[in-house]
Amino acid sequence: KEKFSFKYAEDIIDRINELKILIIGDTIIDEYNYVSFLGKPSKENIISTLYEETEKKAGGVLTAINILSSFCNNIDYITVMGDNENDEIFISEYSAKNINQKIIFKRQHPTTKKTRFVVREKQLRKLFEIYEMNDEFIDQSIEHQILEYLDKNLAKYDLVIVQDYGHGLVTEKIIQMLIDKAKFLAINAQINSGNFGYNIITKYHGATYYCLDLSEARFAINSKYLKPEQIPIKLRNITNGQFVAITLGKEGSISCNSSGDIFYSPALRSKTVDTMSAGDSYYALSAPVLLLSNSIQLAALAGNVAGAIKVGVSGMHDLIDKKVFLDKLKLRINS
Repeated sequence: KEKFSFKYAEDIIDRINELKILIIGDTIIDEYNYVSFLGKPSKENIISTLYEETEKKAGGVLTAINILSSFCNNIDYITVMGDNENDEIFISEYSAKNINQKIIFKRQHPTTKKTRFVVREKQLRKLFEIYEMNDEFIDQSIEHQILEYLDKNLAKYDLVIVQDYGHGLVTEKIIQMLIDKAKFLAINAQINSGNFGYNIITKYHGATYYCLDLSEARFAINSKYLKPEQIPIKLRNITNGQFVAITLGKEGSISCNSSGDIFYSPALRSKTVDTMSAGDSYYALSAPVLLLSNSIQLAALAGNVAGAIKVGVSGMHDLIDKKVFLDKLKLRINS
């Protein structure tokens, strides 16, 4: 409130539409199977449920794409998926329509799919999930095509956003090309049960912006007990990056800038329906705001506003309406 007026923040949000953005990452199909409890069967130590309905959405990298599509009409993306025609039709139907260029490579492995069994309550309760995937790295032919495109085109992008879910798309050569040639490189490398211990963000060295959650940050610095306020600086030193943001869930986020100053940004209270993709929302909005403002504080505020909106709806719903976002941002700055 002392540093930024709402008018300045609004101008930054409006200018996101002036950026040319490239997003690269794994495609994931997220499926929610909604069930209700029946109880415990008399002869089995399991939970019995009644099936209600199924919802699917285009997830993974498409989460960030769909979120940013409300703010920018100049987005290209690179991803990989299986060769199942039904998956291609589904992803086309459930992804933003105002994307300039979709560079989609197909391979014989299935499109990564995560199926969750969920009970509807005030907050969704996830019972368990099933992975369908082959997370081997892409073959050399696909890698070569991606490298060739990046080599020719990276210079025209103001912002490159990497969403690395550890499912085989982002190889060492692709990482190096991005680091060498991207003007502003934002990195998110997620740890999940499918890549646990193997998809550490420190494999990206020298990027501009790193955004991850607290457990991912602790893995990256190999420290279980270091105080959260000490982690961004240590991670920045390990990666030789410029800016670091660590999301803390309901505790907000903690960040450091290129000078090593630490900033805490509280979470914006909201009813919590589903925490899925809240971190993706934080990352997707904070990256362009950081590029345009050079302020990790304003980026964190934008990220927390996006996260607060996201946790208030089911994981099936990606889009963050720009007007709703600006209204919440205005309320926060002017309150």
